[in-house]
Amino acid sequence: MAFVLAAGAAYAADSKETPPEAAAPAEEIPASVDGFPAARVQIMNMIAGAKQKIWLSTDYLTDGDIVSGLYLAQYRHVNVQVLLGRLKANSYMSRLNFLKEQNIPVFLKPKEFDVPYTALACDDKLLFMDGDLDFRAKVKKYNLRSGSADDRAHFEAAFAKATGDAIPAVARPIPLVGRSHGNVGPAYSGPAVPRSSAPVERRTSMRRSPDYGGEDTGAAYGYRYSDVKPPKGVPKKLPKETIWQRRERDTPAAGQAPDPAGPEPMREAESDTDNTPREETK
Repeated sequence: MAFVLAAGAAYAADSKETPPEAAAPAEEIPASVDGFPAARVQIMNMIAGAKQKIWLSTDYLTDGDIVSGLYLAQYRHVNVQVLLGRLKANSYMSRLNFLKEQNIPVFLKPKEFDVPYTALACDDKLLFMDGDLDFRAKVKKYNLRSGSADDRAHFEAAFAKATGDAIPAVARPIPLVGRSHGNVGPAYSGPAVPRSSAPVERRTSMRRSPDYGGEDTGAAYGYRYSDVKPPKGVPKKLPKETIWQRRERDTPAAGQAPDPAGPEPMREAESDTDNTPREETK
């Protein structure tokens, strides 16, 4: 009987469910990081762990990794929205065009938006960073701070009001440079001409811009013959006698006294129209 009771107690002990292990504590955000690559790691970790929403506000966004992370989060059906600054939304290297192409809602910050620098809300977490998300920045250190419950409530209210106002962030077209090939962009200057039917132009080494009196041919530069006559008195040919020939002629031979009159001056070059024979020097 005692053996049966002991076996039953052992079976009851084995049949009990093992209590779940305690969840690992969330990794704390450092107070400061050195350089933008380290700040990017903290931003990407928060974006990758988001399950419901990602609300990002920053004045300037140029980093492609962060934008790709936002796109992948939207692919996971996460609510992704972005606010950009008014002054830098269309600045050089801004990712506004990419956000628009990926159908990520992006708006401009209203004037009364009082959240400075960069703020990122992922689910119930909030991160503040004292700088823009610019991978070209030369900042040596960024200060990071986790937002409190009051900070989250204030940021979510301001962000929801800004997205409700929905100030459109219009992406400017990228200007084309060089020659235009058809009706494309602001560089368009006329109907496209097939290369096979285009007249063959004889081009010279002189390139002229319309701003300096050249012909406006619709291209970057116009090419034409130079109608400027050379000034008078300027020789068109090199001297018949080179410098080394002159030195060889003027250098006295060994044992011969130098000419007291000095070396003969170099003869000027003959023009194209002057056929008068010159007297030879004796």
